[in-house]
Amino acid sequence: MADAWALKNKSRNDLYMRKLYSAIDGFSRATLISATAAAYKAAVRKTWQDSGRAAYNWRIAAGGKDYSLVVDEKRDSPPVGKSREHRSETGGEDAVVKECFAKYGIREGQEFPAYSGYVKERVGDPSESRMFGLFSGFKGSNVREVAVYNPIGRQMGEYSDRAFNHPGRNVREHIGAAIHEQIRYLQVQLDKGSRTPEQIKAFLESKY
Repeated sequence: MADAWALKNKSRNDLYMRKLYSAIDGFSRATLISATAAAYKAAVRKTWQDSGRAAYNWRIAAGGKDYSLVVDEKRDSPPVGKSREHRSETGGEDAVVKECFAKYGIREGQEFPAYSGYVKERVGDPSESRMFGLFSGFKGSNVREVAVYNPIGRQMGEYSDRAFNHPGRNVREHIGAAIHEQIRYLQVQLDKGSRTPEQIKAFLESKY
């Protein structure tokens, strides 16, 4: 009798876990896309711009691909201007920001969830489904990590300190906050009511 009861509840638990895993797997891709896009947006927006060269050099690399530490020396030409223009004070940052966002397919007006066409292409479509036994599940991410980085570092001395650690614009802090907000947003979506895999899939299709 006890064995029959345990077997019945095991099957119920297995069903529950399969549904739970399918929802979490769906969000694994969404989390990578949204967290990376938000981190990149925060980095570009919060980097102090004089010419804009430091902000222009922010990059995204998925799964170790496209990872380059070569600094783009572009200067004195659009969207990067001349040194010491103090664009962060005059409001002339938009040209660099827009070009950086366009490079990675960032949706400027979509803050939650943040989106990057470049990251989605490499991570995979969050709503892409497969058959998992009798249940519909979601494929895991195509890559395990995505890097947001800038080749302009400590070797640049005062320039990098000014660009990334300007008072009120600490880039690392803003990146961390942006990632936290995106993960929290997706977690709230996952927790709303009793989300089924079908509901999660509908949400993902509408957002990504």
